[in-house]
Amino acid sequence: MWLIMGEKCALSLVGILFNAILVASTVKSKNLRSMCNLLIALDSAFLALYQLNALITLLLPIVGINFVPIRLCFYLQLLPYFGVLMSACLMFQIGLERLSNVLFPIW
Repeated sequence: MWLIMGEKCALSLVGILFNAILVASTVKSKNLRSMCNLLIALDSAFLALYQLNALITLLLPIVGINFVPIRLCFYLQLLPYFGVLMSACLMFQIGLERLSNVLFPIW
């Protein structure tokens, strides 16, 4: 059980790192300032928030918390759930933006 949770946490840390690199490169580079690139960077930032969920599930057993009260669970999961919901909304916006660029290339 610990091995699976450790692997999940390690992969989440790698994902958070790569998402942070994508956001930082989008902010630093002037060539990546188009609407689509900004939406992708914002989506990547929200996905990094979502990947914090794996850290929470690993840290609770390490600290020794076997039962999590519903109020604490709500506050611990609020940021990751907000991240995944915003990521889904941004993916839809990216799709609409790409569709508009294909349908109206000159505009």
